[in-house]
Amino acid sequence: MEPKNRKILVVVLVCVVLLGVPTGLMLSTGEFFPKEANPYNVLMVLPISSLDDPFTIASATGGYASTLEETSPVTLGLALLGTNPGEYEELSSLLQKKKYDLVFAPGYNTREEVLATAPLFPDIYFLILDSSLESYPDNIADIQFKNEEVSLVTGYIAGMMTESKKVGFVGGMNDENIGRFLYGFKAGIEIAEKQRNISIPTLLAYTMDYSNELLGYELAEKMYKDGADIIFSPCGNSQFGCIKAAMTYDKYVIGVDKDMNVYAPNNVLFSATKDIETAVNYVISAFSNGTTFQGPISMGYMEWAFGIVSISDVVPELVVETASRLEQNIIERKIVVPKTAEELATWNVYSTGLFI
Repeated sequence: MEPKNRKILVVVLVCVVLLGVPTGLMLSTGEFFPKEANPYNVLMVLPISSLDDPFTIASATGGYASTLEETSPVTLGLALLGTNPGEYEELSSLLQKKKYDLVFAPGYNTREEVLATAPLFPDIYFLILDSSLESYPDNIADIQFKNEEVSLVTGYIAGMMTESKKVGFVGGMNDENIGRFLYGFKAGIEIAEKQRNISIPTLLAYTMDYSNELLGYELAEKMYKDGADIIFSPCGNSQFGCIKAAMTYDKYVIGVDKDMNVYAPNNVLFSATKDIETAVNYVISAFSNGTTFQGPISMGYMEWAFGIVSISDVVPELVVETASRLEQNIIERKIVVPKTAEELATWNVYSTGLFI
């Protein structure tokens, strides 16, 4: 398969995702794939509501399309489901019409559809993202990013850079996934507190919506008015509101998942990026080549899933060097980053290896 075919497919899928197609429509993408016997059939499903998070969807789509470059013959399809909760029969109907080996459901709002549908199709594997379920059926795998790892480094830099000695955290949902961001961030703040010998409180708020820029702005605005000068914003598209507030009040914000520097070079202190594309490519390619997964599939610094990018020139070189050292210690498992309130409560800042 020529690389240009992959690029064409990415453009087609992203355009369809962003522009929309009729509910429940199954797209025919046969022209992009070699006519191999017994290919591995994969279907990506998205609810219409997931279209509000283009970064995650575009990255997932890129990784999805990248599987065309693997040696095993793979056919890929795309379906958009309805907006009403409980419309599981749409996905079931699609799976009854054609034999699929794997269903990839990256959207935040696909969780219920997958949980309701998977038991009906035990011979089909289902792949989801960052869902943190209490238990997993045998045919559901979940790519889970260790968001706490990059958040610790983020918290350290924020704690070292705050001049007001107060930072903010605007999360999306108040759930386990965003909790990983929060408690990793607070652990990083504790490292900075130790180094600076000061207390740095964290103002906390949730948008409870990944696509509400106005609310993101309002929450960030209040934090800036309450004294925070740096805000970490793992809240999906709502972070655009946080960025606008940072520009309005001439403060700093930390981008999440993608490099947000282009939107406000003077106000984005840096971005904590997540390589969704590579993770998705790796797992789907592994499935197509005969490897199976069940339950959580952890992706962290060791798997090259994260990065701190576009660091502002205002951040001292010594802080950048220490942040890099923290990243390396995480990769080498010298630091186990807390991901829950309970783990943070017993976490010891001396475990970082930065202090004697």
